Amino acid sequence: MKLDKLHSFAATIVRAIDPELTVDQSDENSYEYADMLVRLNLRDDEDFGFMRHLREVHLCVFADDYSPMLWTILHEVGHAQTEDDFDEDEYAEGLNTKLALACVPPAELRQNVMLQDKYFDTAEEWLATEWAIDYVREHSARCKRWSRILESYR
Repeated sequence: MKLDKLHSFAATIVRAIDPELTVDQSDENSYEYADMLVRLNLRDDEDFGFMRHLREVHLCVFADDYSPMLWTILHEVGHAQTEDDFDEDEYAEGLNTKLALACVPPAELRQNVMLQDKYFDTAEEWLATEWAIDYVREHSARCKRWSRILESYR
């Protein structure tokens, strides 16, 4: 029941930002450009270093003021909002990096900060994270409210 409410509220957040996007539950967090589909793993809190990267690499001093789930949602929406902000070469380079990292066992990814940073430093991931940071900065009250509600479903 809580998972259904969490999914419904996550979809509400996504549609409030971009009504053209849809949301689906998945085993991993991702954005599918062709389908304008945000996939969210609502069962697992594993972020493979995303929050650390947000704090330490993007230097987001307010990262911990909002729930990790909100950051995840905003990051995935950020993919939709920034899809025209990088060129084909950057996309290809990022795809090659991601394909190489897909061969790494998840347990190793959880522990290897350099591999996590390789992933999050691709142009596609970097821009989506920067978009999320900017969104929170510009809509802090709304994001605090959303964050509290998301945490109540955990």
